Amino acid sequence: MQALKTENNLRIQALITLIVVFVGIKQTFDWISWCLVILAIGMVFGAEMINTVIEKLADRVTVNYDPEIKLIKDMAAGAVLVVCLSVAGMGVLLLMNC
Repeated sequence: MQALKTENNLRIQALITLIVVFVGIKQTFDWISWCLVILAIGMVFGAEMINTVIEKLADRVTVNYDPEIKLIKDMAAGAVLVVCLSVAGMGVLLLMNC
């Protein structure tokens, strides 16, 4: 996966994914919890990859500073943050339920 090779945030998220899977195994999550974890992992990776695509495309449009491009990049990064915070909240609830 090219994005994993080039994107630091994706590598950090991959490390967090490994930690989450390890915790899930130690906590003996049930199948519903595992389904939620898998869905959450997919949402975070998908959002980060979409953000990366938006940033790469924006960089191809212009290399000069453009306030509209900056806004678009910031909004895409904000979307990733929203997904990550939602997933973190779900993780806390899952761990409290175990």
